[in-house]
Amino acid sequence: MTREKLPVRVAESQVQDLIKVTSTSGKVEPKNIFEAHAPEATVVKDVYVHVGQQVRQGQLLVAPG
Repeated sequence: MTREKLPVRVAESQVQDLIKVTSTSGKVEPKNIFEAHAPEATVVKDVYVHVGQQVRQGQLLVAPG
C-alpha cells in the first residue's frame, strides 16, 4: 500500500477585522415589536443614545429630569 504525498501550505497567522458584504433584496422587520413606556409622566433630562445605535441590555437610555 502506497500513500500519495500531499502538498502542505503554511502561512503566518494575522489578526484583522473580518468584513463580508452581501447584496440582496428584502425587507428587515423586527422579530418582536417593543414600545417603551414610562410608569409615570416625567421630564427627560438627557438622552444617552442615538437613532440606529446598538445598545446593550441594561444600558441607560435616558435620564429623568
